Amino acid sequence: MDSYQIDNACMNIYTSLDQNKRNEAEKYLKILFPTYNDSSTSANELNDSSSNGGPFETIQKCHTVLEQTKSAYTQLYLINLLQELTIHWQIFNVDQKTIMRNFILMYLGTHCPFEQFVINSISKYFTLITKLGWFDSDEFREIVNDFSKFIESSPVLRLSGFQVLAFFVTDMNLPSQILKNISRNRKTVVNFRDSQLHQIFRLSLSTLLNLIQGKNMLDIDDQKLAEVILDLIKACLTFDFIGTNVDESTEDIGSVQIPVAWRPTLSDPLTLRTIFHTFKLLNPPKSAKAFECISVLVATRRTLFSEEERAKFIKSIMQELIKILHSPQAFNDQSNYHVYQLSDICKIDIYQEFINIVTDFTIKSLQSLQTSLNSIQYLLVFWSKMVTTVGQSKPQEDEDLHEMTSQIIQAFLNARIENNIEEIEENLDRDANITILENLSNLIRFSYKNNSIFLIKYIEMLAIDYRDIIDRIISNSIPIQVQESIKKIEDKFVWLINVCAMVVGSRIPYQSSDEDDIIDGEICCKVMQLLNLNQMWMTQKPMFIPNNKLEMSFINFFSNFRKSYIGDTNQRTSKVFQPLSEMFSINDQYLLMDYIFQKIITNLKCWARDKTIISETLDLFNDLTSGYSSVRIIRKLDTAKYILANHYNFQFLEIPENFKKNRLTYYSSLSRLLFADDTYETEFNEFFKNHDIKLKELEKLNDIESFRQENVRCIIEGIFRDLRGFTMACTQKRNFWLFFDWIYPYHDVILKAIESNYDHPVSITVLRFLSELAYNRSSRLNFEITSANGILLFREISKIIGTYGNLILTRITTEDRKYTDIYKGIIVCFNILENAFKGRYISFGVMKLYGDKALTEAINTYYKLMLYVPLSDMINIPKLSKAHFSLLETFSNEQMMDADNFNSEAFLYIIKSCAEGIKLFNSSISTEACAVINQICTTVFKENEKSINSNSKPHIIVEFLNQYPQTLSFLLHNLLDVVIFEDCPNNWSYSRPLLGLIILAKDEFISYSNKLIQCQIPERKEDFSQQMAKLMENVEDNLSNKNRDTFTQNLVVFRREMNNNMVALVNINDNNNSYINVTNDDSSMMTVL
Repeated sequence: MDSYQIDNACMNIYTSLDQNKRNEAEKYLKILFPTYNDSSTSANELNDSSSNGGPFETIQKCHTVLEQTKSAYTQLYLINLLQELTIHWQIFNVDQKTIMRNFILMYLGTHCPFEQFVINSISKYFTLITKLGWFDSDEFREIVNDFSKFIESSPVLRLSGFQVLAFFVTDMNLPSQILKNISRNRKTVVNFRDSQLHQIFRLSLSTLLNLIQGKNMLDIDDQKLAEVILDLIKACLTFDFIGTNVDESTEDIGSVQIPVAWRPTLSDPLTLRTIFHTFKLLNPPKSAKAFECISVLVATRRTLFSEEERAKFIKSIMQELIKILHSPQAFNDQSNYHVYQLSDICKIDIYQEFINIVTDFTIKSLQSLQTSLNSIQYLLVFWSKMVTTVGQSKPQEDEDLHEMTSQIIQAFLNARIENNIEEIEENLDRDANITILENLSNLIRFSYKNNSIFLIKYIEMLAIDYRDIIDRIISNSIPIQVQESIKKIEDKFVWLINVCAMVVGSRIPYQSSDEDDIIDGEICCKVMQLLNLNQMWMTQKPMFIPNNKLEMSFINFFSNFRKSYIGDTNQRTSKVFQPLSEMFSINDQYLLMDYIFQKIITNLKCWARDKTIISETLDLFNDLTSGYSSVRIIRKLDTAKYILANHYNFQFLEIPENFKKNRLTYYSSLSRLLFADDTYETEFNEFFKNHDIKLKELEKLNDIESFRQENVRCIIEGIFRDLRGFTMACTQKRNFWLFFDWIYPYHDVILKAIESNYDHPVSITVLRFLSELAYNRSSRLNFEITSANGILLFREISKIIGTYGNLILTRITTEDRKYTDIYKGIIVCFNILENAFKGRYISFGVMKLYGDKALTEAINTYYKLMLYVPLSDMINIPKLSKAHFSLLETFSNEQMMDADNFNSEAFLYIIKSCAEGIKLFNSSISTEACAVINQICTTVFKENEKSINSNSKPHIIVEFLNQYPQTLSFLLHNLLDVVIFEDCPNNWSYSRPLLGLIILAKDEFISYSNKLIQCQIPERKEDFSQQMAKLMENVEDNLSNKNRDTFTQNLVVFRREMNNNMVALVNINDNNNSYINVTNDDSSMMTVL
């Protein structure tokens, strides 16, 4: 072996920008280091594997090259290759496994230092082989003894040893791609926990103590080592002791289930002193790792200690924290704030001293401009947890805790109001801002009476200044330039109103007292007063300066208030209306919703060009009309009647930016509002009067060019977005039938609009409306038996899709525009056909009986659209793939099997797409592809049974299979490849078509199985042959439900055995595999390669 060539090839794989070079390098290395678990392994290598050592010889080659090379890329490649070769672990003997383990430890000890990515790879490999060999030999369980040698050696080896050990402890909890046997994996983890983990924890503590003992500072190398040791300590403490798989996506620690055997170590005062002293010696952000360890220790389960021991333990932590808080320069770095509640601290005798210092520290941090805003959220999290746990566990301390939280709230409000709000909001990410508001609302509601006084006081104070400046501007007492001061006040209002919104929105009904509800009402009154003042200011144009953030905060407040006090779940009379009644004469939901509706109408009128405000306003409108009871209350309001009568008069409807989601949301809400009254039939025609006029005007246009005018396109876009939104909310038959009777006479307008604008995005809007119209939502399209509406609707669908499909296929476009210009329309057409076929509101048999060609024409168009799309695009474009397979599953159930116009080109395309679909990771698509194959197999099986006693003409599917005899083999090979070599997302779905294919192509299945067995390395052939035989055990040659279930059970057992025994198989080389080559250019091509 040429070391230089190997180093060069490995470097090319990781660094070369030339794809050809990377491919050549990979090919060269695969030949040199065969893995025996993929189709790239040659037949000669398989036949010779028993004589030359097979996979283990490759391992020895890797060892040899690793000893010689100094290239980090070669080290990385070969160690990753060693990981891959562990798939053959079961065929190695104990001596070979021990050699693998001892080599990596020796290599780590003799070739340091490594690049960090190499260390990570070594760590992963060592963890993997240790897991796999844990019960194979005692040597695999000597973790502490082995790594003690590294720790007692040079500083470089000590650092590398701890890095590997920290990764090892962390990774022992995680599932392995190689070791898929969950029970065996957990057994290994439990044995490691009981025999080694505590020793590793003590080893890390003793090493850390020796490192910091007697030192007032650490050099750079010692700091790096201390950081790694702290990572190891945290990994030990956060180990999954009981197999609960703690959610790692959250920073909350929860209760740590440390074993009883660890109690002497944790209760030893030296443990805490060591970690705290390390914190003092480390520079931020490394020092935060010490606090992370402390936070885990604090969360230790209560039952680990006796009451006396726990009190002593908590007291030790509090004493150390008090020392740090007295000199808080260490908290200048935000990472040091990631500390959470201290459970049971109120039971300690120094609790009062501790909590006073923490309160003082919190207030100073909140007031300091140097404190990071992202760090403040962690202080608020601490206090939020305190008020929900400490206050409940020691009620006599509630009074002090109330006072402390009030001080914190006052300090926080002061700091936020007096500082530059704009700067604050810009420097704070959205999630952090929400976290701050959520925790702040918990603190405010904990001592609601006192804290609401501060909140209301700030609102009133700013409102006075706000009113004064407005009055002075109106009276021209000050120059217009001073209007900038209004913006500063409004920015402060934004934050205060959002705080109020979160406070009111966090109300818990069964925990909220009448007194709290009254306070909510008082806060609502203040916000409404501000709103009225702001609306008065809005009328002073041109002096008025719009502030969209302020408007958003008002919407946010009413949205949160609605969640707490308005809707179907809030029917009882609440005390919240008491202050509202006194100040605004609003004494129930009815009047309050009228007020909110007035605000909604104002926003729709005054903020037409602000897409964000319009969107949020319409979302509030949508929420108010979504409740069964609330929409009926709203329906009686004069404001509701006004918006129904004038719904088309709002300027925002003319703004193109609002054409997408906003118009849909608007008319969905209006639809629910209109139908909330039982007498809506008398108002329906009046509601659509404006749309009626526009549709009649469109009806008069006779030529295509008229429909292609920009103003006409704008009208079409608006009308059909409105109608689609309206139809989406029509879930009752009576409502939908009324709408259908109104819209059906305009079917020619729909056809002309699409025909004239097939090459313009407006056609997609009209098609999406048609898709919604064809969707049998809540069985709304199940017309009366005397009605022909279902057939009439499908006729128009067929005509429109046929016209659009023929036109869109003639459109010339560039490759990068193909999705936008053509595929979008094809996707919507697929959706329309799926809705029509799946709806079951059309008797297709009647259409065929009476010679109606609508179904035939629709299917022909479907074939044309499908065949236009290259298979690679159909598979690789997610939305197109989803639409294709969803329609194909529906189509294959009935229409495909009965269609007279089913052609071979479409058949081959469907077969090839299903063969690709079953390989996709998207479980929905793969399941649908399996269902189509299963439907084909079931049909063929039934037809074969019929043909035994009948001389009738063969079914069209049978004719195709006779014409292209390799079809079943092709599908069988692809399904078996997925089932045997891939992780099937759904065994049941794959088993259904697989059984049918095996029965229909039994000889091919036997041939494939034999070839596959022969492809395996000698050590695997016998076991794999037995597993393949068991796959068909007790399975008969029929497709009865019982037989299918038997096969499914066998398949589940087969896959479980393969995973549990870590069976790594070599696939049949593609050069020896038969498959169908289907292209769009030659439908008759089915070539066996």
